[in-house]
Amino acid sequence: MERRRVKLTLLSPLHIGSEETLSPIVDFIWHKGQVFILNKDKLIQTLEKKGLDTLFFQAVYNQEKLSQFLEENKINFRPFIAKTIPAPQQIKSEIKRFARSADTLCLPGSSIKGAIRTAILFWLFKTDKMWQERLRQTYNQWKHPKDAFKKTKLDTILGPNSHWDALRNLAVTDNLNPIPESGLKIIEVKRIYKHGKQTKIKTALEVLTPNTTSVHEIRLGGIKEIGPTKLSFLAEGNFEELIKVINFWAQAIIKAEKEDFKENLFLTAFYRRLEKEIEQEKKDDFLLRLGGFKTYFDQTLGLILKEILPEKQWQAFVKRIAPKKPSSLKAFPTTLWVTSDNQPLGWVKGVICNE
Repeated sequence: MERRRVKLTLLSPLHIGSEETLSPIVDFIWHKGQVFILNKDKLIQTLEKKGLDTLFFQAVYNQEKLSQFLEENKINFRPFIAKTIPAPQQIKSEIKRFARSADTLCLPGSSIKGAIRTAILFWLFKTDKMWQERLRQTYNQWKHPKDAFKKTKLDTILGPNSHWDALRNLAVTDNLNPIPESGLKIIEVKRIYKHGKQTKIKTALEVLTPNTTSVHEIRLGGIKEIGPTKLSFLAEGNFEELIKVINFWAQAIIKAEKEDFKENLFLTAFYRRLEKEIEQEKKDDFLLRLGGFKTYFDQTLGLILKEILPEKQWQAFVKRIAPKKPSSLKAFPTTLWVTSDNQPLGWVKGVICNE
């Protein structure tokens, strides 16, 4: 087994979701560019002493904002502050919190492995005619993009039989260093379309800001192969080949999204910066996108199918699987989640440390 430390540096805001949300009804107040998370137990104890607890629970039932209730009852929120997080824009909606483990910020190794998996699968389908032909034979069975993940039987794709998965030879740890809470920010996000339309996402996100770093360990190998495959480099512990595969995916995605959203000058400038990173061709550096704001289908099979299918077949396919029929069948997939100032979410730079 080969092990390497990898340092990840965020190039754009990153959100890795958790089940925890914050509500403006009971959890926080936004004031002058900051979100103040309140100690609810302490607040309720004070309200009970003032005889306002029943009124408060009625306000919660009526979905009244916490800030409005406290202001109307002339209660200063500051003695109840448990945590403060920068939030440049006024936050009126629920906030999805960043992943945590044992109450500390966590960048899960599973999220990193999942992103690497996406890159490997894209490379495999892009460069292997056998798997492209398999897509041709199976794509008509799909009724939704998520079927692409289920019905391509990834365990078979990644190994010579259904009982062996080449990605068992890839493991990534959670962050080994503490990630400081000072790297957090609350932001609003929006969905942008290729034709220029924009729609605001109703939920705000707790994100790590650009230049935040984390250190992880990547392990390759350790599981004996049944036979050689295109993915033998994983079992062999070949980090150089892994980085080439990841950057192969990154170059394709950057090129595709730069072209798709070329009317957006902010996005175009961002992707140009990513292109310069890739062009430097440092053998230990790679670019990756973490988080769930572009799907496995968008970043792998959708791109491959769009390339290999005749136009009429592609358009018929899109009509069947698209949640809503896009205005342009040629343009599907049509959307991208970005910050309010047009930064795509989740791009990171990785550097392998040869220890």
